[in-house]
Amino acid sequence: MATICHVEDGFAAFFAEEVAPVLAEEGVPVVARFESEHAENTYPRLPVRTGENVFVWFTRFDTPEDEREVNLPMVKDRLTAAPKRLRLRPTARSAMR
Repeated sequence: MATICHVEDGFAAFFAEEVAPVLAEEGVPVVARFESEHAENTYPRLPVRTGENVFVWFTRFDTPEDEREVNLPMVKDRLTAAPKRLRLRPTARSAMR
């Protein structure tokens, strides 16, 4: 599961300190997290969006029946848009299988 959030500055530290532990306690550990890189795009053939501050985290469930959403009220005040959740499936050769 990928959760995509448009966030304010400083969200990554807040996530590590406040959100990730709650997810882990609820049995939904974070397997990866990424945040926007605001460096100049030195490879123009790869288009990038500018002026956006996005944070994405990934969680993993063994089966669709295990999938659940954890209530994270502390996050709402730090978002600049509604979060999006995407259900992803590993490819046949993925190490996530």
